[in-house]
Amino acid sequence: MRTCRRPFRAVLADKLLAKADVGIEIERLGDSASADELIYQQNAALPLTPASNLKLVTTSATLDKLGSGFKFRTLLASTIRI
Repeated sequence: MRTCRRPFRAVLADKLLAKADVGIEIERLGDSASADELIYQQNAALPLTPASNLKLVTTSATLDKLGSGFKFRTLLASTIRI
């Protein structure tokens, strides 16, 4: 796992999240599943209730249209070394 845990832990330690259960997993996607790199995770396998019912509808529609194998690519940019 990369050495960028501190920024994520700082966000998750915020007083606004003090009473919340949070699960997170961040991966750098490679050209194949075996090339993916785990960047950070905390409680990633913990079963949690979605924050809103709309997420269930959105997830269902997305799975129907894109399939379970689809991966979004998100760019994380920083002006400081992580």
